[in-house]
Amino acid sequence: LTASVLSSGAFPSSVPIDVDGLMIGGKASYQYQFASIWTLGAAVDFSYSGMTGNASVGGNLVGVSVTEKIRNYGTVRGELGFLLTDWARLYGTAGYGWAQVQTNVTSAGFACGAFGSGFTCPSGSSSNYRGGLVVGGGLEAGGAKGGTAELTYLYNDFGTQRTTVSGTRQVYHSCEC
Repeated sequence: LTASVLSSGAFPSSVPIDVDGLMIGGKASYQYQFASIWTLGAAVDFSYSGMTGNASVGGNLVGVSVTEKIRNYGTVRGELGFLLTDWARLYGTAGYGWAQVQTNVTSAGFACGAFGSGFTCPSGSSSNYRGGLVVGGGLEAGGAKGGTAELTYLYNDFGTQRTTVSGTRQVYHSCEC
């Protein structure tokens, strides 16, 4: 491995991460019924999350691992729906959502630390809130004593997160490997 390979960007500038897992939380909403079958309302929800994703690039000489975790998630939305029956409602929803995202970048491999303090391998972390558009829809069914069960799909667009890490392009220039 030569220094020019590392300094010219041996690691890709972006790594796709597939995040999945479970969330648990609650929702509060208010619905107003008008024109006999239409509903208009507002909803707010908050969830704790165990969603995690990992990606790795590189190999035995220098490998980089990226882990992304969603710690919590919430939305504030408007809802417009119509009654299918006296006890079932189909609705569309849109609003604002946010998530606390934690990103960790770590390195491992033969070259990390092998050349003294002149060569540093990528490492770093960030934790921040990201927000953006939420749209979706759902089906809600009422129970006998005022409770409801609900199935909802939400699409979230939180944009792109960039995590700056140290050592991604630093090389020990006097090394003759």
